[in-house]
Amino acid sequence: MLGERKNVNLPGVVVDLPTLTDKDVEDILKWGVPNKIDMIALSFVRKGSDLLNVRKVLGSHSKSINVENQEGVLNFDKILRETDAFMVARGDLGMEIPIEKIFLAQKMMIYKCNLAGKPVVTATQMLESMIKSPRPTRAEATDVANAFLDCMDCVMLSESTEEIIESALKSATERGLCNHGDAVVASVIKICVVK
Repeated sequence: MLGERKNVNLPGVVVDLPTLTDKDVEDILKWGVPNKIDMIALSFVRKGSDLLNVRKVLGSHSKSINVENQEGVLNFDKILRETDAFMVARGDLGMEIPIEKIFLAQKMMIYKCNLAGKPVVTATQMLESMIKSPRPTRAEATDVANAFLDCMDCVMLSESTEEIIESALKSATERGLCNHGDAVVASVIKICVVK
């Protein structure tokens, strides 16, 4: 059933909707800019021109871009040229492309962001079980570590964020994963340099 704040995904359908609604522009200019927002996470980016429209509204204000649909994946290089930072938003992307292709799209986007020197965030269901458990599942720990080994710059925790923030153990677990990942990356670099 459709309701307020619900997404509608149309896999394979090219949707011709504006990047920003009049309400979005009003919110950005009347609330966001005066309150010195640091970033706008623009969802469902389909092409590089989507970003040019947002730049006109924002001027020099920073932003982060999400690709959450097949059209965005296909136009990734053009989108990357226009963005300051990038977010791999796997949730809605998984509604648009087959689940078995998400990991490959994620790795491609992170790799290209690194080549372009653009900060990249990996998001959606990162350590989600820790909302109810003090420890992540093995699969979640591996997921975070793999994103780190791909050289992403940040992991975004979502869902019940306040519950995650309340527990120092949870953030310590993520820090530990990242610290171990950092050590592995350093070792891999040393091995590659020695060869």
